[in-house]
Amino acid sequence: MPALWLARGPKAKVYLFGTIHIMKPDVAWTTPAIDQALTTSDDLWLEIPDDLRDPSSIMSAIKDLGMDPAHPLSTKISKVDLDRLDAAFKAAGLPGEAPFEAFRPWFAALMVSVLPAIKSGYSGENGVDATLRARMTAAGKPVKGFETLTEQLHLFSDLSPPQEVALLHQALANSASANSPDIDKLESAWQSGDIAQVTHYETQMQSLDPSLTAALLTNRNANWAKQLDQRLRGEGTSFVAVGIAHLSGPGSLIEDLTKLGYTVTRIE
Repeated sequence: MPALWLARGPKAKVYLFGTIHIMKPDVAWTTPAIDQALTTSDDLWLEIPDDLRDPSSIMSAIKDLGMDPAHPLSTKISKVDLDRLDAAFKAAGLPGEAPFEAFRPWFAALMVSVLPAIKSGYSGENGVDATLRARMTAAGKPVKGFETLTEQLHLFSDLSPPQEVALLHQALANSASANSPDIDKLESAWQSGDIAQVTHYETQMQSLDPSLTAALLTNRNANWAKQLDQRLRGEGTSFVAVGIAHLSGPGSLIEDLTKLGYTVTRIE
């Protein structure tokens, strides 16, 4: 069963649930404890509150932040990585790298990371976040977010050019490695609540340098912990669902809340 934690304040409670953003259809992952936590929560907190099932809602932001037509992608990366990128796109059923020359390296990296999973039947529409949002919306409860979509995209678009290239290089190295763990293994570890294995697979799949880890994970966790600190000083109950990588390993959101003096207990 997927792991669930509870953080307690003087009068407030916050459930912490690690998600997988994309999932195959008809995967049964809810449990009585998760259902009970949702039922008793006053609101849902996600990384971003936006409903991303409509691609048109994000195209403008991607055009502004994820594209650079004046500087072709092939001029920013090595010949080895260009060949790997071409092969990765073709393996996913796309016509190769050439049609995507306007993409910035960070956006190409995200595509490389997610395309094999999509080809295997995973989708954001079936993701845990989307399912939780739909359930709480149907229950008439508010959905809040730690970040806006634009803020989240800026996490990538504000990377330095070397960081962008490094992110793409790592994504390509992972996709080219026969020993690279795939999302099926991560999903299985998540389903069983094996956080040690989740941390292991996340570490192997990301292999980010320290500056990227700080920008994409630990700095965000620290910011979210500050927001939850304010929430836990109030009253009522919230259900917080963020990517499982944010709740595992060093510098996790759980670790940050503990440093702020809160008791965080795993309940499932």
